[in-house]
Amino acid sequence: MCIRDRFHRTPDWRDRARQTAADARRAALPFAPEWFCVEGGDKSVQLLRRGVRTYLDLFSSRQLLFLDAVGRHLPEEPIVRLNLALLVSTALEFNSMLCGYKGVMRRRAGAVRHTFSHHGYAFPYTALETNPLYPRRASGTLQKLFYNRIQRARRWAAAPLERDPEATPARFVPIAGERDSGQEVGSAAALAGGSQRFVLRQGSAVALPAATGSVDAVVTDPPYYDSIQYGDLAAFFRVWLRRFLPDAADWGYDGAGAAVSSERDPADGRYARMMAAIFRECRRVLRTDGGRLIFTFHHWQPRAWAALTTALYEAGFVLLNRYVVHAEHLISVHISNAHALTHDAILVLAPVAPDTTPKWERPATVRAAGAEFTTDCATLLGWLLSQPSLTPAEIEDVWGSLEDR
Repeated sequence: MCIRDRFHRTPDWRDRARQTAADARRAALPFAPEWFCVEGGDKSVQLLRRGVRTYLDLFSSRQLLFLDAVGRHLPEEPIVRLNLALLVSTALEFNSMLCGYKGVMRRRAGAVRHTFSHHGYAFPYTALETNPLYPRRASGTLQKLFYNRIQRARRWAAAPLERDPEATPARFVPIAGERDSGQEVGSAAALAGGSQRFVLRQGSAVALPAATGSVDAVVTDPPYYDSIQYGDLAAFFRVWLRRFLPDAADWGYDGAGAAVSSERDPADGRYARMMAAIFRECRRVLRTDGGRLIFTFHHWQPRAWAALTTALYEAGFVLLNRYVVHAEHLISVHISNAHALTHDAILVLAPVAPDTTPKWERPATVRAAGAEFTTDCATLLGWLLSQPSLTPAEIEDVWGSLEDR
Protein backbone atom coordinates (compact mmCIF):
# COMPACT_ATOMS: atom_id res chain seq x y z
CA MET A 1 0.00 0.00 0.00
CA CYS A 2 1.33 3.48 -0.87
CA ILE A 3 0.24 6.82 0.53
CA ARG A 4 2.01 9.74 -1.13
CA ASP A 5 5.29 7.79 -1.62
CA ARG A 6 5.08 6.20 1.83
CA PHE A 7 4.92 2.42 1.60
CA HIS A 8 3.47 -0.01 4.14
CA ARG A 9 5.34 -3.30 4.26
CA THR A 10 3.49 -6.35 3.02
CA PRO A 11 2.87 -8.88 5.84
CA ASP A 12 5.37 -11.76 5.73
CA TRP A 13 5.26 -15.29 7.17
CA ARG A 14 6.16 -14.00 10.65
CA ASP A 15 3.21 -11.61 10.69
CA ARG A 16 0.85 -14.31 9.47
CA ALA A 17 2.14 -16.74 12.10
CA ARG A 18 1.45 -14.21 14.86
CA GLN A 19 -2.04 -13.64 13.52
CA THR A 20 -2.69 -17.38 13.38
CA ALA A 21 -1.48 -17.77 16.96
CA ALA A 22 -3.79 -14.98 18.15
CA ASP A 23 -6.74 -16.51 16.30
CA ALA A 24 -6.04 -19.85 17.99
CA ARG A 25 -6.28 -18.21 21.43
CA ARG A 26 -9.49 -16.32 20.67
CA ALA A 27 -11.89 -19.16 21.46
CA ALA A 28 -10.42 -19.59 24.95
CA LEU A 29 -10.94 -15.95 25.98
CA PRO A 30 -13.37 -15.50 28.93
CA PHE A 31 -15.87 -13.42 26.94
CA ALA A 32 -19.35 -14.92 26.95
CA PRO A 33 -21.08 -13.83 23.71
CA GLU A 34 -24.33 -13.14 25.57
CA TRP A 35 -22.57 -10.33 27.48
CA PHE A 36 -21.85 -8.56 24.19
CA CYS A 37 -25.10 -9.02 22.25
CA VAL A 38 -26.05 -6.34 19.73
CA GLU A 39 -29.59 -5.04 20.19
CA GLY A 40 -31.57 -3.65 17.29
CA GLY A 41 -31.49 0.12 17.79
CA ASP A 42 -31.56 2.79 15.10
CA LYS A 43 -27.78 2.61 14.66
CA SER A 44 -26.91 -0.91 15.86
CA VAL A 45 -29.29 -2.27 13.23
CA GLN A 46 -26.49 -1.37 10.80
CA LEU A 47 -24.50 -4.16 12.45
CA LEU A 48 -27.34 -6.68 12.45
CA ARG A 49 -27.93 -6.14 8.75
CA ARG A 50 -24.36 -7.28 8.14
CA GLY A 51 -24.73 -10.35 10.33
CA VAL A 52 -22.88 -8.88 13.33
CA ARG A 53 -24.67 -10.29 16.39
CA THR A 54 -22.06 -9.56 19.05
CA TYR A 55 -19.74 -6.62 19.62
CA LEU A 56 -16.88 -9.14 19.90
CA ASP A 57 -17.08 -9.51 16.12
CA LEU A 58 -15.95 -5.89 15.71
CA PHE A 59 -12.50 -6.69 17.12
CA SER A 60 -9.57 -8.71 15.85
CA SER A 61 -8.17 -11.57 17.92
CA ARG A 62 -5.20 -9.47 18.98
CA GLN A 63 -7.46 -6.63 20.06
CA LEU A 64 -9.51 -9.05 22.19
CA LEU A 65 -6.33 -10.45 23.74
CA PHE A 66 -5.40 -6.90 24.69
CA LEU A 67 -8.82 -6.30 26.27
CA ASP A 68 -8.58 -9.55 28.21
CA ALA A 69 -5.19 -8.47 29.59
CA VAL A 70 -6.62 -5.07 30.53
CA GLY A 71 -9.35 -6.70 32.60
CA ARG A 72 -6.79 -8.76 34.50
CA HIS A 73 -4.30 -5.96 35.15
CA LEU A 74 -6.41 -2.94 36.06
CA PRO A 75 -5.44 -1.86 39.61
CA GLU A 76 -7.97 -2.09 42.43
CA GLU A 77 -7.55 1.49 43.73
CA PRO A 78 -10.90 3.02 42.68
CA ILE A 79 -9.88 6.37 41.18
CA VAL A 80 -6.90 4.88 39.33
CA ARG A 81 -9.00 2.00 38.03
CA LEU A 82 -11.71 4.40 36.91
CA ASN A 83 -9.31 6.64 34.97
CA LEU A 84 -7.47 3.75 33.34
CA ALA A 85 -10.71 1.96 32.42
CA LEU A 86 -12.00 5.16 30.81
CA LEU A 87 -8.68 5.48 28.96
CA VAL A 88 -9.07 1.97 27.55
CA SER A 89 -12.70 2.69 26.68
CA THR A 90 -11.57 5.76 24.71
CA ALA A 91 -8.93 3.64 22.99
CA LEU A 92 -11.63 1.23 21.75
CA GLU A 93 -12.78 3.85 19.27
CA PHE A 94 -9.35 3.74 17.65
CA ASN A 95 -8.83 -0.01 18.02
CA SER A 96 -11.70 -1.84 16.35
CA MET A 97 -11.96 -3.37 12.90
CA LEU A 98 -14.22 -0.47 11.87
CA CYS A 99 -11.18 1.83 11.80
CA GLY A 100 -9.44 2.83 8.62
CA TYR A 101 -6.67 5.13 7.41
CA LYS A 102 -7.36 8.81 7.95
CA GLY A 103 -4.08 10.25 6.79
CA VAL A 104 -3.68 11.17 3.13
CA MET A 105 -1.04 13.83 3.61
CA ARG A 106 2.62 13.06 4.13
CA ARG A 107 2.64 14.33 7.71
CA ARG A 108 -0.36 12.14 8.67
CA ALA A 109 0.14 9.02 6.59
CA GLY A 110 -0.55 6.70 9.53
CA ALA A 111 -3.42 8.54 11.24
CA VAL A 112 -6.44 6.45 12.24
CA ARG A 113 -10.01 7.25 11.25
CA HIS A 114 -11.86 6.24 14.39
CA THR A 115 -14.92 4.02 14.67
CA PHE A 116 -17.55 6.76 15.07
CA SER A 117 -16.19 9.42 12.76
CA HIS A 118 -19.59 9.26 10.99
CA HIS A 119 -21.72 9.09 14.20
CA GLY A 120 -22.76 5.61 13.12
CA TYR A 121 -21.35 2.24 12.10
CA ALA A 122 -19.42 2.59 8.85
CA PHE A 123 -17.43 -0.31 7.40
CA PRO A 124 -14.14 0.76 5.82
CA TYR A 125 -12.97 -0.80 2.56
CA THR A 126 -9.72 -1.74 4.31
CA ALA A 127 -9.77 -2.24 8.08
CA LEU A 128 -6.85 -0.91 10.09
CA GLU A 129 -5.50 -2.84 13.09
CA THR A 130 -3.36 -0.62 15.30
CA ASN A 131 -1.24 -1.43 18.34
CA PRO A 132 -2.65 0.34 21.44
CA LEU A 133 0.48 -0.58 23.42
CA TYR A 134 2.90 1.04 20.98
CA PRO A 135 5.17 3.08 23.31
CA ARG A 136 4.89 6.39 21.48
CA ARG A 137 2.27 9.10 21.11
CA ALA A 138 1.01 7.74 17.82
CA SER A 139 -2.56 7.77 16.53
CA GLY A 140 -4.87 5.72 18.75
CA THR A 141 -2.24 4.51 21.25
CA LEU A 142 -2.77 4.46 25.00
CA GLN A 143 0.31 6.61 25.34
CA LYS A 144 -1.11 9.42 23.20
CA LEU A 145 -4.63 9.18 24.59
CA PHE A 146 -3.34 9.29 28.16
CA TYR A 147 -1.50 12.55 27.62
CA ASN A 148 -4.17 14.10 25.37
CA ARG A 149 -7.30 13.00 27.25
CA ILE A 150 -6.41 12.17 30.87
CA GLN A 151 -3.40 14.33 31.74
CA ARG A 152 -4.55 17.30 29.69
CA ALA A 153 -8.01 17.19 31.30
CA ARG A 154 -6.50 17.01 34.79
CA ARG A 155 -4.30 20.02 34.09
CA TRP A 156 -7.23 21.99 32.72
CA ALA A 157 -9.33 21.11 35.79
CA ALA A 158 -6.62 22.46 38.09
CA ALA A 159 -6.28 25.70 36.10
CA PRO A 160 -9.11 26.19 33.58
CA LEU A 161 -8.45 28.17 30.40
CA GLU A 162 -10.98 29.87 28.15
CA ARG A 163 -10.59 31.38 24.71
CA ASP A 164 -10.31 35.17 24.63
CA PRO A 165 -12.89 36.21 21.99
CA GLU A 166 -11.20 39.59 21.49
CA ALA A 167 -7.69 38.26 20.83
CA THR A 168 -6.22 37.99 17.33
CA PRO A 169 -4.70 35.52 16.80
CA ALA A 170 -6.74 33.34 19.14
CA ARG A 171 -5.34 32.69 22.59
CA PHE A 172 -6.48 31.03 25.79
CA VAL A 173 -6.36 32.76 29.15
CA PRO A 174 -6.74 31.44 32.73
CA ILE A 175 -9.85 32.12 34.78
CA ALA A 176 -8.71 33.68 38.04
CA GLY A 177 -9.64 31.63 41.10
CA GLU A 178 -11.42 28.94 39.10
CA ARG A 179 -10.88 25.18 39.23
CA ASP A 180 -12.95 22.27 38.01
CA SER A 181 -13.09 20.10 41.11
CA GLY A 182 -14.98 19.80 44.34
CA GLN A 183 -16.36 17.61 47.07
CA GLU A 184 -18.96 15.00 46.18
CA VAL A 185 -21.92 14.93 48.58
CA GLY A 186 -24.82 12.53 48.86
CA SER A 187 -27.84 14.82 48.44
CA ALA A 188 -28.91 18.11 46.96
CA ALA A 189 -29.57 19.42 50.48
CA ALA A 190 -25.90 18.89 51.37
CA LEU A 191 -24.85 21.33 48.66
CA ALA A 192 -25.71 24.17 51.02
CA GLY A 193 -22.99 23.08 53.45
CA GLY A 194 -20.16 24.78 51.55
CA SER A 195 -18.80 25.82 48.18
CA GLN A 196 -17.52 23.65 45.34
CA ARG A 197 -19.76 20.72 46.19
CA PHE A 198 -21.55 18.48 43.73
CA VAL A 199 -23.99 15.59 43.55
CA LEU A 200 -23.56 12.95 40.87
CA ARG A 201 -26.58 10.81 39.98
CA GLN A 202 -27.46 8.29 37.31
CA GLY A 203 -31.12 8.24 36.51
CA SER A 204 -33.93 9.69 34.47
CA ALA A 205 -34.14 13.45 34.02
CA VAL A 206 -37.92 13.24 34.51
CA ALA A 207 -37.25 12.82 38.25
CA LEU A 208 -34.50 15.14 39.49
CA PRO A 209 -33.20 14.70 43.06
CA ALA A 210 -33.83 18.30 44.08
CA ALA A 211 -36.48 20.13 46.06
CA THR A 212 -39.07 22.29 44.33
CA GLY A 213 -37.80 25.80 43.63
CA SER A 214 -34.26 25.06 44.85
CA VAL A 215 -32.16 25.32 41.66
CA ASP A 216 -30.70 28.51 40.18
CA ALA A 217 -30.06 27.17 36.69
CA VAL A 218 -30.36 23.98 34.66
CA VAL A 219 -27.60 23.97 32.04
CA THR A 220 -27.83 20.98 29.73
CA ASP A 221 -27.27 19.68 26.21
CA PRO A 222 -30.38 17.80 25.08
CA PRO A 223 -30.43 15.34 22.18
CA TYR A 224 -30.74 16.92 18.74
CA TYR A 225 -34.03 15.24 17.90
CA ASP A 226 -33.05 12.26 15.71
CA SER A 227 -29.51 13.28 14.72
CA ILE A 228 -27.46 10.97 16.98
CA GLN A 229 -28.71 7.83 18.72
CA TYR A 230 -26.55 8.34 21.80
CA GLY A 231 -27.73 5.44 23.93
CA ASP A 232 -27.62 2.96 21.08
CA LEU A 233 -24.09 3.91 20.00
CA ALA A 234 -22.89 3.96 23.61
CA ALA A 235 -23.47 0.20 23.86
CA PHE A 236 -20.22 -0.27 21.91
CA PHE A 237 -18.37 1.09 24.98
CA ARG A 238 -20.86 0.05 27.66
CA VAL A 239 -20.39 -3.69 27.18
CA TRP A 240 -16.69 -3.27 28.02
CA LEU A 241 -17.08 -0.72 30.83
CA ARG A 242 -19.52 -3.11 32.48
CA ARG A 243 -16.71 -5.67 32.52
CA PHE A 244 -14.00 -3.27 33.74
CA LEU A 245 -16.17 -1.30 36.23
CA PRO A 246 -19.07 -3.59 37.16
CA ASP A 247 -20.15 -1.58 40.22
CA ALA A 248 -19.64 1.93 38.85
CA ALA A 249 -23.08 2.32 37.24
CA ASP A 250 -26.30 0.58 36.31
CA TRP A 251 -25.05 -0.75 32.98
CA GLY A 252 -28.33 -2.46 32.16
CA TYR A 253 -30.50 0.63 31.88
CA ASP A 254 -33.47 0.65 29.52
CA GLY A 255 -32.65 2.56 26.32
CA ALA A 256 -36.37 3.00 25.65
CA GLY A 257 -36.27 5.97 28.03
CA ALA A 258 -33.87 7.93 25.81
CA ALA A 259 -35.29 11.22 24.53
CA VAL A 260 -34.29 10.69 20.90
CA SER A 261 -36.71 10.43 18.02
CA SER A 262 -36.43 7.24 16.01
CA GLU A 263 -34.93 7.53 12.53
CA ARG A 264 -37.17 4.63 11.48
CA ASP A 265 -40.36 6.28 12.78
CA PRO A 266 -39.85 10.07 12.86
CA ALA A 267 -43.57 10.77 13.34
CA ASP A 268 -43.88 8.83 16.60
CA GLY A 269 -43.84 12.03 18.73
CA ARG A 270 -41.43 10.47 21.21
CA TYR A 271 -39.02 13.40 21.35
CA ALA A 272 -41.72 15.96 22.18
CA ARG A 273 -43.27 13.70 24.85
CA MET A 274 -40.00 12.84 26.56
CA MET A 275 -38.57 16.36 26.43
CA ALA A 276 -41.84 17.86 27.73
CA ALA A 277 -41.63 15.57 30.77
CA ILE A 278 -37.99 16.53 31.32
CA PHE A 279 -38.66 20.26 30.91
CA ARG A 280 -41.60 20.08 33.33
CA GLU A 281 -39.26 18.58 35.92
CA CYS A 282 -36.72 21.32 35.20
CA ARG A 283 -39.40 23.93 35.81
CA ARG A 284 -40.37 22.26 39.09
CA VAL A 285 -36.87 22.45 40.56
CA LEU A 286 -36.03 25.94 39.23
CA ARG A 287 -36.41 28.98 41.46
CA THR A 288 -39.43 31.07 40.62
CA ASP A 289 -37.44 34.28 41.14
CA GLY A 290 -34.80 34.05 38.46
CA GLY A 291 -34.37 30.35 37.68
CA ARG A 292 -33.06 29.68 34.17
CA LEU A 293 -33.04 26.78 31.73
CA ILE A 294 -30.10 27.04 29.31
CA PHE A 295 -29.12 24.72 26.48
CA THR A 296 -27.93 24.66 22.88
CA PHE A 297 -29.85 23.46 19.85
CA HIS A 298 -29.69 23.38 16.08
CA HIS A 299 -31.35 21.32 13.38
CA TRP A 300 -32.13 21.76 9.69
CA GLN A 301 -35.54 20.07 9.96
CA PRO A 302 -38.49 22.32 10.95
CA ARG A 303 -40.17 19.25 12.51
CA ALA A 304 -37.29 19.07 15.03
CA TRP A 305 -37.85 22.71 16.01
CA ALA A 306 -41.61 22.00 16.20
CA ALA A 307 -41.02 19.10 18.62
CA LEU A 308 -38.73 21.25 20.77
CA THR A 309 -41.22 24.14 20.76
CA THR A 310 -44.09 21.83 21.75
CA ALA A 311 -42.08 20.38 24.63
CA LEU A 312 -41.10 23.79 25.99
CA TYR A 313 -44.60 25.21 25.49
CA GLU A 314 -46.25 22.33 27.36
CA ALA A 315 -43.69 22.64 30.17
CA GLY A 316 -44.40 26.36 30.57
CA PHE A 317 -41.22 28.12 29.43
CA VAL A 318 -40.61 31.34 27.55
CA LEU A 319 -37.47 32.38 25.70
CA LEU A 320 -35.57 35.27 27.27
CA ASN A 321 -32.65 35.39 24.86
CA ARG A 322 -30.77 33.46 22.20
CA TYR A 323 -27.13 33.62 21.18
CA VAL A 324 -25.93 32.16 17.89
CA VAL A 325 -22.41 30.73 18.05
CA HIS A 326 -20.14 28.63 15.85
CA ALA A 327 -20.84 24.91 16.11
CA GLU A 328 -18.78 21.93 14.97
CA HIS A 329 -16.11 22.68 12.38
CA LEU A 330 -16.89 21.57 8.84
CA ILE A 331 -13.67 19.56 8.75
CA SER A 332 -15.48 16.88 10.82
CA VAL A 333 -15.94 13.94 8.49
CA HIS A 334 -19.58 13.22 9.40
CA ILE A 335 -20.71 16.71 8.35
CA SER A 336 -18.17 17.55 5.64
CA ASN A 337 -19.88 18.25 2.29
CA ALA A 338 -23.22 17.38 3.90
CA HIS A 339 -24.95 20.81 3.91
CA ALA A 340 -24.53 20.78 7.68
CA LEU A 341 -25.38 23.65 10.00
CA THR A 342 -22.36 25.60 11.18
CA HIS A 343 -24.04 27.44 14.07
CA ASP A 344 -25.73 26.56 17.37
CA ALA A 345 -28.35 28.58 19.21
CA ILE A 346 -27.74 29.01 22.93
CA LEU A 347 -31.25 29.32 24.35
CA VAL A 348 -31.92 31.05 27.69
CA LEU A 349 -35.41 30.28 29.02
CA ALA A 350 -37.42 30.98 32.13
CA PRO A 351 -40.70 29.67 33.57
CA VAL A 352 -43.73 31.59 32.33
CA ALA A 353 -44.50 34.50 34.67
CA PRO A 354 -45.96 38.01 34.26
CA ASP A 355 -42.49 39.58 34.37
CA THR A 356 -40.79 37.01 32.10
CA THR A 357 -42.76 37.30 28.89
CA PRO A 358 -40.53 38.99 26.30
CA LYS A 359 -42.11 40.29 23.11
CA TRP A 360 -40.60 38.43 20.18
CA GLU A 361 -41.49 39.50 16.66
CA ARG A 362 -42.36 36.69 14.29
CA PRO A 363 -39.68 36.66 11.56
CA ALA A 364 -41.10 37.45 8.12
CA THR A 365 -39.13 34.53 6.71
CA VAL A 366 -36.54 32.00 7.78
CA ARG A 367 -33.39 32.62 5.81
CA ALA A 368 -31.55 29.71 4.23
CA ALA A 369 -27.95 30.47 5.29
CA GLY A 370 -26.40 28.80 8.36
CA ALA A 371 -26.12 31.57 10.98
CA GLU A 372 -29.22 33.40 9.72
CA PHE A 373 -31.21 30.15 9.62
CA THR A 374 -30.37 29.34 13.23
CA THR A 375 -31.09 32.92 14.33
CA ASP A 376 -34.48 32.98 12.63
CA CYS A 377 -35.47 29.55 13.97
CA ALA A 378 -34.56 30.58 17.51
CA THR A 379 -36.52 33.83 17.08
CA LEU A 380 -39.57 31.95 15.78
CA LEU A 381 -39.27 29.61 18.77
CA GLY A 382 -39.36 32.65 21.08
CA TRP A 383 -42.39 34.10 19.31
CA LEU A 384 -44.34 30.84 19.51
CA LEU A 385 -43.57 30.37 23.22
CA SER A 386 -44.97 33.85 23.90
CA GLN A 387 -48.31 33.14 22.20
CA PRO A 388 -51.30 32.16 24.37
CA SER A 389 -53.34 28.97 24.02
CA LEU A 390 -51.53 27.19 21.19
CA THR A 391 -52.14 23.52 20.51
CA PRO A 392 -49.38 21.12 19.39
CA ALA A 393 -51.07 20.94 15.99
CA GLU A 394 -50.95 24.73 15.59
CA ILE A 395 -47.25 24.77 16.54
CA GLU A 396 -46.55 22.03 14.00
CA ASP A 397 -48.49 23.95 11.33
CA VAL A 398 -46.32 27.05 11.81
CA TRP A 399 -43.10 25.09 11.53
CA GLY A 400 -44.53 22.87 8.80
CA SER A 401 -45.20 25.92 6.61
CA LEU A 402 -41.42 26.36 6.36
CA GLU A 403 -41.04 22.94 4.73
CA ASP A 404 -43.35 24.01 1.92
CA ARG A 405 -41.03 26.84 0.84
